[in-house]
Amino acid sequence: MKQLYKAFFFLLILTGTSFGLQAQKKVLLLGTFHFHNPGADVVKQNTFDILSPAAQQDLDKIADQIRKFKPTKIFVEWDYQDQQHLDSLYQLYQAGTYGNFVEQRYKGTRNYAFYKNNEIFQLAFRAAKKSGLKSVNAMDYKMGIPFDTVMKVIQASGQKALMDSVNASIAYMSKSANQKLAKWNLIQLLEDANTPASRRENNGFYIKLLTPAGPPNNFAGADAVTLWYKRNLYMYSLVQKSLTPQDERIMIFLGSGHASMISKFIADEDVYHMVDFKDVMKAK
Repeated sequence: MKQLYKAFFFLLILTGTSFGLQAQKKVLLLGTFHFHNPGADVVKQNTFDILSPAAQQDLDKIADQIRKFKPTKIFVEWDYQDQQHLDSLYQLYQAGTYGNFVEQRYKGTRNYAFYKNNEIFQLAFRAAKKSGLKSVNAMDYKMGIPFDTVMKVIQASGQKALMDSVNASIAYMSKSANQKLAKWNLIQLLEDANTPASRRENNGFYIKLLTPAGPPNNFAGADAVTLWYKRNLYMYSLVQKSLTPQDERIMIFLGSGHASMISKFIADEDVYHMVDFKDVMKAK
């Protein structure tokens, strides 16, 4: 019996040690609005001048603080099947020739604003270079969400109250976002986008307003939300498959909606401890 107790006690020590090691793993999950503002999101936001001197100064501050966080990998919202293209762009950035490449290759095209202003190139590349990383990891899995179909189902089902709630919620979120864009700097905007309240609001929109869509025999709303969950779960799966035991600190940088959903997966997995963006910005 004593031997059994000793074995059990030893197992507890090992388990505790294992949990202790896991607790040391940290992830900076940073959600953002799209700097180049393609207008593809349901919530319509005004354009933020990411190229202004003030915004560029904030980007340098953020990248410097991320460097202090010491990430071994940075994951971004880029098609995982197009990693080779992302690598080639990052190599140009590391060499200091990315800006010239964009001007020569994309100026005058519809992709110019994307390659010039997008958060991947403005912040993720900047932070990765300062952190001495050799690459930036693509984690996006493209999957369309049939929002228009859900709205048609709500209308056809005569769910006027639900339709009014959806429209009111979108109008409120758009107005609130634009008010913040008008008065806050980049750091303040990112801090606000990554609060627990902002993430609950983001996730709540789908469950509260889309899943009830349609009559009992129509699950268009739930199907649309399923696709949203599926896309984000695929994205997090790509992160998991890219990690090694040496990746004690990682950064995941993507749209706020994705970050809000992926925060649930990180919490449930209970391997990486999520650090607050505010705390990263305060680090000495």
